[in-house]
Amino acid sequence: MGEEFHYGYFTSPTTPLPEATAALTDQMLQRARIGSGDRILDVGCGTGRQSCDLAANFGASVLGITTSGSGVAAATELAAQRGLEGARFEQRDGTANGLPDASF
Repeated sequence: MGEEFHYGYFTSPTTPLPEATAALTDQMLQRARIGSGDRILDVGCGTGRQSCDLAANFGASVLGITTSGSGVAAATELAAQRGLEGARFEQRDGTANGLPDASF
């Protein structure tokens, strides 16, 4: 699945995986209409690239959660490298995450 940890939006059978994953992210962003100050919960954040992009490009405050400790470590490192205070990552279960209702 590449370093993105998610499948893509394939426009043809020969679409390369990196191009397809970027296209899927673009499709999701177009539909979400995220703005500055929005609070986003990224369930299954993988390595955190999309969460970091949301924080950097849209000014959103993002909490990425994943059951993978190595995913949290990679995502936290990426946010630190990019100097992002608006993206943070925690190891939590997506269906029983302990977060307050309606907090995102």
